[in-house]
Amino acid sequence: MQQDRARLNEQLRDASYLLAVQRLPGSIARELDDENPVIPLGIDIDQDVATAALLSWSEQDSGYEPGLWTASIKQQEGDWVPYGLAGGLPPSDHPLADRRSCSREGLHIRLYMGPNLEHGLGRRPGPAWLSAALQVTAEVDSIRVGDRVLEVPFHGYVPIAVRNLENAVVTAFSDGSQLDTLDLRRGAHDLYRELRRRDPDGWPFKVRRGP
Repeated sequence: MQQDRARLNEQLRDASYLLAVQRLPGSIARELDDENPVIPLGIDIDQDVATAALLSWSEQDSGYEPGLWTASIKQQEGDWVPYGLAGGLPPSDHPLADRRSCSREGLHIRLYMGPNLEHGLGRRPGPAWLSAALQVTAEVDSIRVGDRVLEVPFHGYVPIAVRNLENAVVTAFSDGSQLDTLDLRRGAHDLYRELRRRDPDGWPFKVRRGP
């Protein structure tokens, strides 16, 4: 498949802008193709900052493969401005599949991007904020970030934007009962080390194939 990295970056920014303005559409494609080079997975907005999660192509040694992406977005002069892209990690399933059940150790929240401290745009960007993205299991029906409750899509990928770092604690629930929690303030190094300890054979350390 022939791809143009600059064109794909433009498509990622365009898709993240549409998510910020229009939110997630009622239905999405499950597989990347020529008509769907970018699939929107979700958007989280906290005051004047947002994180978008997207599925698109990622350039690898073997060529272009499906990859998970996030876009950092900041509100500026009344409009949303995507200014940062990060990604390339293979999705747990492609085509997109329904969330899988918890496999071991009560691990219901899996971090796949970040957490990153964002500083926004311009020479005077303002206070730092936090951007991350997670995948949750089939048992989870909602997650809470600070005092905000977020819905969980069928694929389980959930972007996170936190303006006030004191609110950067994610809690997963099922029918009102707490299943798991993740304190994003601990930083990526500690969180991924704990994730590997709890499930050393799981994604994102090993890509899962098939059902």
